[in-house]
This record gives sequence, C-alpha cells and structure tokens, in this order.
Amino acid sequence: MLASNHPFGATLQFTQTDAELSIDSDEEFSWLNTETRNALATLRQSIASLWETKPQCHGALILVRQTISLLDATQNDILRANDEWRISKIILTLHAIFIQAVTVDVPAYHSTLTLVFFAFGLRIRGLEESPNHRVAGISRSKSQAHREYIQLLDSLGQVGLAGPYAQKAFAYAADRILTELIAQKFGSNVKRASIIDQLKQRVARDFSTDVVCFFGDNDSSVAPPYPYRTLGGQAPITLTSDYYVARAVQKLGELRTSNLYTTIETLDCPPLQCGALLDMIHYLATPSARSIVSDAFTSHLRSKLLHQARSTVSILDVYVRIIAVFKAIDPSGIVLFRVVEPIKAFLRNRDDAVRIVLSSLLDGSVDDLGQPKPSSEMFSAPVARCMDDEDQGGMSGEWHEAMDYQNLDWQPEPIDAAVGHQAVRNLSTMTHLVTLSPADAFIKELQNVLCERLLQQPLNKHSNDQDAPPATPQGSQRVSHSFDREIRLLNLFTLRFSEYHIQSLEVMLQDVLSSQKLNARFQEPGLLTPPGLRNFPGRQSKQQSSEDDFSFAATLISLSYWPSSLASHTSSSLSTKPTTPFTIPYQITLAYKMFENKYRALKRHRKLEWLHTLGNATVKLELSDRTLNVTCATWQAIVIDAISTLSNLAQDDAGKDISTSSIADETRMEEDLVASACTFWVFQRVLTPHATKPSTYTILETLTASQNDLPPPPPASQPLTQIPASDPLKDNAPIYSQFIIGMLTNQGAMSEGRILTMLKMAVPGGFPFGQRELVESVLGPLTTEGRVSREGGSWRVVR
Repeated sequence: MLASNHPFGATLQFTQTDAELSIDSDEEFSWLNTETRNALATLRQSIASLWETKPQCHGALILVRQTISLLDATQNDILRANDEWRISKIILTLHAIFIQAVTVDVPAYHSTLTLVFFAFGLRIRGLEESPNHRVAGISRSKSQAHREYIQLLDSLGQVGLAGPYAQKAFAYAADRILTELIAQKFGSNVKRASIIDQLKQRVARDFSTDVVCFFGDNDSSVAPPYPYRTLGGQAPITLTSDYYVARAVQKLGELRTSNLYTTIETLDCPPLQCGALLDMIHYLATPSARSIVSDAFTSHLRSKLLHQARSTVSILDVYVRIIAVFKAIDPSGIVLFRVVEPIKAFLRNRDDAVRIVLSSLLDGSVDDLGQPKPSSEMFSAPVARCMDDEDQGGMSGEWHEAMDYQNLDWQPEPIDAAVGHQAVRNLSTMTHLVTLSPADAFIKELQNVLCERLLQQPLNKHSNDQDAPPATPQGSQRVSHSFDREIRLLNLFTLRFSEYHIQSLEVMLQDVLSSQKLNARFQEPGLLTPPGLRNFPGRQSKQQSSEDDFSFAATLISLSYWPSSLASHTSSSLSTKPTTPFTIPYQITLAYKMFENKYRALKRHRKLEWLHTLGNATVKLELSDRTLNVTCATWQAIVIDAISTLSNLAQDDAGKDISTSSIADETRMEEDLVASACTFWVFQRVLTPHATKPSTYTILETLTASQNDLPPPPPASQPLTQIPASDPLKDNAPIYSQFIIGMLTNQGAMSEGRILTMLKMAVPGGFPFGQRELVESVLGPLTTEGRVSREGGSWRVVR
C-alpha cells in the first residue's frame, strides 16, 4: 500500500473510504505497478511544465486541449496494461488522480476553463467579443463553434474533468454570458412595452442544452451525460433553466437600476409607456431587489442631483418625475418611501423651493395659446402639471388602515415595509410638494406669492409687440382676469390645512373678486376717464388727447389679512420714508378722487387709503416707427410720463437728452429709483443711454436694423408691485433701535426672544420679522455702535 505522504496517496486513501468504489484488498493496488507509478509521475511533471507560465487569454483553449491530450494519453496507457474486468473498477480512482493533478495542483485551471466556456458561449450566441478576451482556436461559424464546444465537453468527460469543477467553471462563465447577452441584446429598451418575456424565451432557449449537458434534464428523466461524484461525498450541484431565467431577470433589473436615474431625468412620456421602467416592475417583486434599487438610486441622487450646482427648478422637475415613476413601478410604495426623504431634506434648505412650487402651480402648464410651457428660472413644468391631475384623493395627507377593511383585494404588507410607507404610497404628488416645509411657513409663503399675483393682474392686457393693435376710443380693450387656478388651489389646500391657515387666503381672493365686481359697476361712460397721459412729441395733438382716455380700476384689500409687508406702504406704518415716494400725475389723482367719491356713496362710513406703490399700469407708447403697449409698475409709468413732459418742454434737440436728476426733481422720486426705472425702459427699447453724458437718456424714436434684430426685451427683474429701492426693515431700523434702547434702559437686560415679543406687542404695526433679522439688522448695528452689548444670552445698554 502507498504511504499517506505519497503524491497520490491521499487521493487513493480517500477512495478507499467510499463504499461504492471499494476493491478487493488483494487486488486493490495490483494495477499500480512500477510502470504505472512512473507514468503518473511523468504526467504530473508534464502538467506542471505546461502550466508553469501564466496562461494567456489568447491561448487558453490550446492549453486546455493540451492538458486533456496528456491526461487521455496517460489514461489509455494505464488502461491498456490492465484487464478489461478491472478497468471499470479503477477508472473512477484514476479520474480522481487526474482531478488532483489538474484542479488542485494547477490553480489557474479553473479560471482558464471558465474563460474557454465564456468564449464559446459568446461565439455560439453571436455576441460581440472584447479584443482583450478573445480566445484562439474557436471557429467563427456558430454551428461549427457549437460542435467544437460539444467535442470539448466530450473530451473533458473522458478524462474525468466534466464533474463539479467543470460545472463550477460553466456557472461562472454562464453568469458572464448572461451579462453580455443582456447588455448587447436587451441593454436599451426604447419600446413602450416590457421585454421581460422576450428575455425569458431567449435565455431558456440558449441555456437549455448547456443545462442538460452539465446537470441533466430538469425532470431528472435524463441523467447528466458524464456521471461524477463530488469529493467528500457531497451531492452534485443542481441548476436548471429556470434558475438562469430568474438570474437573467435579476441582471436586467440591475442594469436598469444603474441607468434608472438617467431614465427618469430624461423621461418624456407616462411611466407605464416606457419599456425600461416596465422591466423594473418584474424586478422589484422581491425585498432584496427593492433594497438594492433604493440604495443605488439614493447614491445616484446624492452624486447627480442633490448638490449646489443644480438649480432648484431642475431638482423639482426630477423630484416630481421620481414620485410618478416609483408609484407606477412599485405599488407597495416601499422604494418611494426610502428615496424621497433625501430629496425633501435637501429642498428644505433651498429658500426658493416653496416659492417656485407655488408659482408653478398658479401659472399653469400651458400658455395663452394652449402650448405646453417649458421649465424656466422660476417655473417648473412638471410641478405645474400636478394641478391638472384630477386624482388628488391623497391631498388630505391622512391614511387609516381602517379604510381598507372593505377592500376584497387586500394583501398583507411586504416583510420589508417600514412604518408609514402606506401614507407615502397614498399621497398625491401635490401633497409631497406641500410637505416640503411646515404648515405655517408654507402658508406664509403662499400668502406672499398670492399677494403678488393678485396685485399684478392688470385690468388691460396688451402684448409688448410693436405690432399690437391700436386702442379703441374708449381705451384699451378691457379683459378681466380669471382666478380659476387660484380658486382651485385654495380648494385643494382646504383638504390639507386647517381653516385657520386658509382664512386669510380666502379673504385675499375674495377682496380681489369683490373689487372686480365693484370696478365693473363703476365703469360707466365718462365716470373714470379724465384726460389721458401726455404723448411723445409729434405723435398727437392736445385736441386729440381725449381719444386716448385711460381705463382705471382699483383693488380694495382688507389689510389685516394680507401679508404684513404691505403695512410699510401705509401712512400708519413707522417707515421714515413717505408712503408715496413720487408725485402722482394730476390725471391719475383726479381718477382717485372720482373713484373715492363713488365708493363713499355706496359704502358709507368707510375710508380709503391709496397704496400707490402697489399698483401697475399698462402704458401705450406711440413712437415714430412703432406702437408699444407695456405693462409696468406705477413708479415706472410715472418716470416715462415725466420723460414725456420734459421732452415736450425742450426747446431744441439738446434739451431732449434727459438726466435722472431732472426726472427725480420732476417726480420727487429718489434718483436710484429713477435709474432703475430708466433701465427698465432701456430694456423695452424705449430709451437709450447717452453716448457721452452719464445718467442721461434719450427717447429711441426709431429702431435701427441692428436693434430690430435684438432678442425680445427680458422681463422686469423685480415684481411689478415692489419698489427695488425699498427695504421695510432697513427703513424702520432707526425706530426699532430707539424703542429697544428705551426698553433696555427702563426694564434692564432682556433676551432676544423677549425683545422680539415686546416689539411685536408694543410697536405700532408690529414687528413682521424673525429673531434672525432682529439680531442681524437691529441689534447687530447697535452693538457695532457700542450702544448695547450681549452678556450671558441677554442684551443690555452700555453705560
């Protein structure tokens, strides 16, 4: 008997322990004579010499075939030296020795055989091969390559290498073949249907032969062509065609997951009409797949979307698409629950997120011509389309399990479901957007946006095109604005917010609607039509001015329900600036008086206070070669009226160059505000800066060819109802500072919170700002001046 330390002793000793391979003790090693031992030793040396250099990809098949030839030659020599009745008893032991000599002593054999199987698989299936992984010796013909592949398997089986080691190599190669097959044949799905069924049929057809060759028939009616026993007596590996079909679906899902963010960002159709997203529905059926998709997609969000280089509008665009997509492809809502939280957390740190959401919802998704509007700097088209969604059943933000008691299609929750995922699944897209900020902050921003929108709606609508039709003798065509979107939005928010939050918004909207009715009642012929604004020289005589009478309308607001920032425009505010920072033209003042008298006759014991800076005007400008109708703020209209007056009074051409200082004297307006208004009219191609005189402008009567080719003028950079030079906090800071100094002197040191509370209670008009503004704009400058100091969290007067 061989000693246990013999090169093949351990293998032979192992075969002795197997009952199926036992041999009579007298004949156990009779075949292992000196000649046979020398042949096996020579075989081992030859294999070691053959594999001593690192195998190259190009020659992998040649190396495997040479190894098989050596084993086959040795096996034939040994079997020829023995009787036929002994061959069946020793062949399995001989194969075990071959396995030891090849798979154990040559570590590179497994990877090389895997590469060979992989190369055959690509060639047989007609897949492209990478130049770095191309194996020589394989026929270019698919059918011939398949015959060579079968011959290789036969050769491996004859020398005992078609057992679990070949199975393991095939399993690795098949996995790589699946990856290449999906990437090359099913990588991009531009269809409107899923390709999962096609993939399953292709994989089942392509891998059925391999499965039978290596693992036998799925029904076990056909045994593997090459019987084997695993070392250690373990059961053989069992893989079926169904396994590879499931594996292919998994790999396709992983490929779709890697491209999921790009697919969503560029999506231009409903989610259920995108084939790539329909493929994900089959993949997301398991908890492990949902976990993989959640982690991978969240990582893509952090690297591609949630960073400072992306604008808020682009983030909101993708956010809305993400909600729609995951609600479609994952009805459980688990993935959506996991991926929306990072986006919400990021958007909460963007100050303009809520404003963009509200402005987009109110603007609508189509323009006046019925064409879809694209996203812009402060407008998100996907957010605007949320208002057009009729199904807003989840707007209330509430979900109760008791609601499902009558649901006959009820299913138990998935094992990976987190607490609260039901609510996320049932929420509408608008509710996801509403929850970007707390209720109080959201309503405050909505109040500001709605205020600007309601006050900016002009009575008369004109196009800024120079080819706009002329006005009628009764004035420009009057078009009342419809507030259907505002009404619908408030109705939807009523489901989400309490009556306390919605009350002020309803009063604001009711004020405007009531004002429309009041204006319609007062618009009798000749009632509010004083002489029109002055015309530019040469356009029309004074006798014809009555033909350009203007329309006048007023918006009556209940100031206590409107944003507190409007209080700075009233005479009761503490602002050190005048309520009206410019002179109102006589014609407009007369219209004010006529409207006020009519209102007092209708509403007794009520007094009107005009907020001139919050209005807007539609100005008709007749120039030499064009007529413009421009909607602008009141202070911008006052400036162009003053320019017309000064131009009419000019004695010569030199006097038609008008400086901002002369306009400021004429209008009693701050020169910075005049310069801002002149910049607006330069953008509208009404004025042009003087070439040599600074802060001087000339009326642009005629456009040159180069000026005609310029793009349309950009919109005003400031909302029409705001004056850019005015800052209520800065204007009122001296009053607040004086009040704080007196309070700290009389009552001693106070904390920031107490100071803020006292300001809100004691100062007329309140303090419509927060603690941060108090410290930065009021207490900070007082500290710099050395008048107050902070000690231990309290503020005190420096004595």
